[in-house]
Amino acid sequence: MNSIRGWINRWQTRGLAGLYEEHYSGCPTKLSPLVAERLRQITEAQGGTAHQIMQRIEEQHMLLMVVPDTVARWLKKMGFSYKRYRTSLKKRDAREVERFRQQLEVLC
Repeated sequence: MNSIRGWINRWQTRGLAGLYEEHYSGCPTKLSPLVAERLRQITEAQGGTAHQIMQRIEEQHMLLMVVPDTVARWLKKMGFSYKRYRTSLKKRDAREVERFRQQLEVLC
């Protein structure tokens, strides 16, 4: 009920402008400028998954108290993107495909 009461109070005091969402700062970032620069250098030089990049930074005695998803989010804010690796599908044998189609025609 507090949020509804807050909306009513803001409507009564400021009108329509009072209903717009205000800026919320949230928690301060855990990414120091030194770690951010090192993160950028390692990613540009070697690439890899967020977990691998995190391990490389920690090997250099820079402790990160975050999960790999946070590192991935930082990298995205820096303009990096990643591509998931997939195993390729097996190529179909044309004879097997034709045999399967014939079996379907017989059943239908």
